[in-house]
Amino acid sequence: MTRLGGTPRTVLVRGVNWLGDAVLSLPAVEALRRLYPDATIGVVAPEGLAPLWRMQPGVDVVESFEAAPGLAGLRDDLRLAGRLRRQGWELALAFPNSFRSALLPALARVPRRVGFATDGRRWLLTDRLTKTDEVRGAHQMDQYLALVRSLGYEGPLPPLRLTVDAERLGWAEALLECHQPSGGRRPVVGIHPGATYGPAKRWFADRFASVAEAAANELGALVLIFGRPGEAPWAAEAASARPGQVLDVTGHTDVAALAALLAQSDILVCNDSGPMHVAAAVGTPVVALFGSSDPARTGPVGPGHVVVRELVECSPCFARTCPLPASPYECFERIGVEQVLEAVADRLAVRSAESGRAM
Repeated sequence: MTRLGGTPRTVLVRGVNWLGDAVLSLPAVEALRRLYPDATIGVVAPEGLAPLWRMQPGVDVVESFEAAPGLAGLRDDLRLAGRLRRQGWELALAFPNSFRSALLPALARVPRRVGFATDGRRWLLTDRLTKTDEVRGAHQMDQYLALVRSLGYEGPLPPLRLTVDAERLGWAEALLECHQPSGGRRPVVGIHPGATYGPAKRWFADRFASVAEAAANELGALVLIFGRPGEAPWAAEAASARPGQVLDVTGHTDVAALAALLAQSDILVCNDSGPMHVAAAVGTPVVALFGSSDPARTGPVGPGHVVVRELVECSPCFARTCPLPASPYECFERIGVEQVLEAVADRLAVRSAESGRAM
């Protein structure tokens, strides 16, 4: 491992490309701030995740890019690298494991470049970390923190927290207030039925719809349906419950708006997904349904969360689609609506006791 002397004045993080991973990297960036309190810290992130990083008080500079594939992406990388080179960054950390994420700081001629020696990119890094089985089996947050520890950070893992400003919180509160009864308040249950990775991480849309309907009719909740534009089909099915008690905001929330609405919700029912981690980071408990993935590596962080998981022989397989034609998605088939509703009702009761208001 190459070590260049001196404390850096400028530190650049090549951020990850997925919302959930970005949220899980927040503690590592906070640890970086604690390690270098006087440095200028910047983050390079996809355009869609730039608002998340602009919300963080410990990040001074945010450079965004469009994650185009192929030659178009390479041209974009060259332009971005030229801009970063002129800014004169002294230290770079490549949080993703991809070749491309290490290529960018190398093209930008950052003198010290830290990352895991994966995906054939060893020669692009000056500080090369080995991704051991122990590291691979650790929670994703700890994997990002390992990069900062290699620089000398010895403190604890900082808490997972996502800062939402008062203006956005006020906007979310006002929006939800329009759908609350006069003089009263229904519990707010968020539902996110999607997962970008693939169907092996998505519980069935019709069962999410049943949960939404029961939450509205039996628990008296105001139900919020979240999702990216491409998740509209699953969201539409989940939003088909009782009119007036289900608000579908699919495709209408950027990262900042999503965080604000989740912060004003009492609970989120979801798959292993980006919104799950956003909810946890703003302090909202989740009922998370796990299929092909492993909660030990990507589970929700913090107190009050419930992981609903039915282990089968092949769990966890980490597949995008189920490879078993004879009994496809058995891990999700075994998770029933009543099981999920029971967890939701229990969490709402706990929230009610904590807040001192009826739900």
